[in-house]
Amino acid sequence: MDDIINMIHEEFQGVKAAHFNSVDDAIKVAASSLKYLYEQIEDKKEGKDA
Repeated sequence: MDDIINMIHEEFQGVKAAHFNSVDDAIKVAASSLKYLYEQIEDKKEGKDA
């Protein structure tokens, strides 16, 4: 579980460091980051290497 929390933290550090032109851009990046993380977690559950 800690590795998942660390992945989320690392992913959002990048999001926080980026400068956005609009709220929409920030939402799109956050959404794509969450989708990526979800896929990584699902792959781990299925025993696939990320």
